[in-house]
Amino acid sequence: MTNEPASEPLAARFGDDMIAMSVKGVLINGGKALLLQNPRQELELPGGRPDAGETFQQALRREVLEETGLRVKVGRYIDTWIYDIPAEGRVRIITFVVYPEPGEMQDILRLSAEHSKAEWCDIKRLPQEPLLPGGYRRSILLAAGAA
Repeated sequence: MTNEPASEPLAARFGDDMIAMSVKGVLINGGKALLLQNPRQELELPGGRPDAGETFQQALRREVLEETGLRVKVGRYIDTWIYDIPAEGRVRIITFVVYPEPGEMQDILRLSAEHSKAEWCDIKRLPQEPLLPGGYRRSILLAAGAA
């Protein structure tokens, strides 16, 4: 085995199995989960795609900070699922529990331009699909121990 760079594109080597990846964080406070409204008018967990060389944990800390203004610690892995986004393609979603760093005010969020609003949704009354995709719902319930 050599360390030579591949001469063909990744898609050619791996075929159609290559899909985008996104890491998302489940932040629960007082029985409520933080959800953000995206441009498709869906609710989603904060997070996003890792940059080259980032671990999932590094990417998740960076993305949550960018999207909400909150500094978080990344906890345990929750779930992985494939999301078929209409007109955009498939994305592998990897979810983790996240906790606010000491001193972070969870009631004061600074949203990025990626989201139009933030909601603290009661875990016992989570929205249904299509507003909240089922994989996000399952991740929240698994994180809360309610699944």
